[in-house]
Amino acid sequence: MRVISGSAKGHQIKAPHGMSTRPMADKVKGALFSILTNLLYRVDREWGCVLDFYSGSGSIGIEALSRGAEWADFVETSAGVCRIISENLEHTHFTTKARVNNRTVAAFLNSPPSAPGASAAKRAAGGLHRRKGGTHRELPLDLSPLPPVEEIALPTEAVVATQEEWQYDIIFLDPPYADPKIPNTLLHVAHSGLVKKGGLVVIGHSPRVVLSDTYGEEMAQDKTVQLHRLHYRRHGDSAFSIYLAGEPTAYGLGPQAEEEQEEVEPSMDD
Repeated sequence: MRVISGSAKGHQIKAPHGMSTRPMADKVKGALFSILTNLLYRVDREWGCVLDFYSGSGSIGIEALSRGAEWADFVETSAGVCRIISENLEHTHFTTKARVNNRTVAAFLNSPPSAPGASAAKRAAGGLHRRKGGTHRELPLDLSPLPPVEEIALPTEAVVATQEEWQYDIIFLDPPYADPKIPNTLLHVAHSGLVKKGGLVVIGHSPRVVLSDTYGEEMAQDKTVQLHRLHYRRHGDSAFSIYLAGEPTAYGLGPQAEEEQEEVEPSMDD
């Protein structure tokens, strides 16, 4: 695997050994980012802040950083895989623009970390951010409550982020392709408040996984957004779908594109 374009173009990305999910092939990733680049141009948006769920090697989030994203949060459950992501960030010189979260996707959606601002950068840029503790930790003898323990301490000047500050412009998900929980995960993303209105949600999946064209019910005074599918692209035995957080016509975009299919030969670099 390698970075395809941008400031880190050509840098090789290390993949963890024995990964249970295969990384997105370079040709598929190239097709995805070509579509994203075109979409961002059409709606006059930048790459902004991105969130990379089921990060694996971190290849997708790093590609976005290489193309100009200001910040990337990576979410992976394995501490060993998180270390590989950190090494790849160091190799591509993006450690000051990223944070590696050793958490499950569900935990992150339910309780996201503070915003990727100046304080967050000091706190965990390129490093491992893992929440521990909580109500099940033992209390000391005086029974005084303990605050949650953070592996990397928050600076004293840190400010609690508002919802707008920690929303993302693009959320990537690359779960196991045949995961039956993919539709529920998309619905959870729609209800999480983590994607900006007008932002994009990208998910890799098996062509055999049938996804709805919309997820979520947008309501007044609620953080839920409705996700509308803009693109579905199939490459051999893998596929990806791109959703817009909001009504496409409000952003000068038409209805969902018809299915696009392209057979991709295996790459020697994959």
